[in-house]
Amino acid sequence: MTVHPFFFYGTLMDPHIVRAVLRRNVDPRRLRRAVLPGFRRVYHRAASYPVLVADAAAEVTGTLATGLTLRDARLLSLYEGHDYRLAILPVRTLPANARVCAGVFLPLEDAVASTTAWSYEAWCRVHRERFLRQVRRGQHAPIATRRAWNRPTL
Repeated sequence: MTVHPFFFYGTLMDPHIVRAVLRRNVDPRRLRRAVLPGFRRVYHRAASYPVLVADAAAEVTGTLATGLTLRDARLLSLYEGHDYRLAILPVRTLPANARVCAGVFLPLEDAVASTTAWSYEAWCRVHRERFLRQVRRGQHAPIATRRAWNRPTL
């Protein structure tokens, strides 16, 4: 059984992280670029990964994942932890510009957001390998227990 698509805007944009979290390979044809309007992406105050903050004038480019299963959705929820809620929001696919509703994990509290914009490219350079090692070790605990191994270097 497949579930609705998911929009990944942070660490899950990395196919290696997706593979480690879902414990399986995902067909690259099921992952495509998309844009989420009405939000901006910033660092979590105590981590190297991002959170989304509502901003009507902004948009976030990320990855739309389709063809996921109920098991995948559960693993994604476990990975994100208790400090996030799943919202169904409209995204636009790139380059087709088609509108799709997708699951997006949003922080429960805006207080966890910093004011520093998050960059996927910078995260890959500085944090990706260490982060991937931790995920592969099965550290899918809620954010509060992951903070120690995700601290940003800004």
